[in-house]
Amino acid sequence: IQTCALPICFPVTIFRGYFKEIFPADDIFFILGADLLLQISHWHHGPALVAENQFIVMARNEIRLFQ
Repeated sequence: IQTCALPICFPVTIFRGYFKEIFPADDIFFILGADLLLQISHWHHGPALVAENQFIVMARNEIRLFQ
């Protein structure tokens, strides 16, 4: 599936545009591993992505979710 016409599609672009336009009445979740969650502040518009969306975070690469 082609999700955007840009040469690089950032997650924030896909969530703000594609998913919310195609599925406006649905709850959409961003699923990622805990190791990526630790890096999300360094992503292109990472803080906005976190503020605007719902996440499901899975344990991965020996990162514990609950301590």
